[in-house]
Amino acid sequence: MTGPVYALTEGLPDSRCRLLRVKVSHRAMSFLFVSIAVLVVGAPLFWMEGGLAWLQKAVFPPRRPRFMPVNSIWIDAPSLPISWHHGWWFGCGLSSSGATNYCRLVGADGQEIYAAEYLPCAGDSPIDETSVRLVAPPHSTDMWLFSEGHDDVVGFLADGDLLLPVAVRNKCGSVKSRLFPAPQLA
Repeated sequence: MTGPVYALTEGLPDSRCRLLRVKVSHRAMSFLFVSIAVLVVGAPLFWMEGGLAWLQKAVFPPRRPRFMPVNSIWIDAPSLPISWHHGWWFGCGLSSSGATNYCRLVGADGQEIYAAEYLPCAGDSPIDETSVRLVAPPHSTDMWLFSEGHDDVVGFLADGDLLLPVAVRNKCGSVKSRLFPAPQLA
């Protein structure tokens, strides 16, 4: 006889050896069944309580594609029942002409979804790439200019200003009033 179970039974009468082998296998089977029960009950609870979102954000956060500027931010898309890193990277740099900011929106897989030249609403000059402080929109649906009749994307700045594509920059007032409505006085 060899192995850990048989080492324990060495020198015992044959009937006691069989009893000990049964107990060891019974313990192993009990452990296996308890483990399966914990997984069957625990996994759905973990998922329902946001465990996957925690894993996705804290343990395995999305990785910025190397070609995106360092100021790029991750914008979570509306959640799906089963998804992993469902959202976009948005980042801005200085355009090759130096007259505007060049901003891109790419998916989690690195595929470009949208790109255009941008300018801040507060001025006519681009922001230096090292000074661009982007923040995620309060709701990912706020980043789209569909309400204004365009398929463009808004860039939110940490100072409260917006970056808009040059083609729709004349709509800064209406976009700001939609995103930051004035409080109603009673």
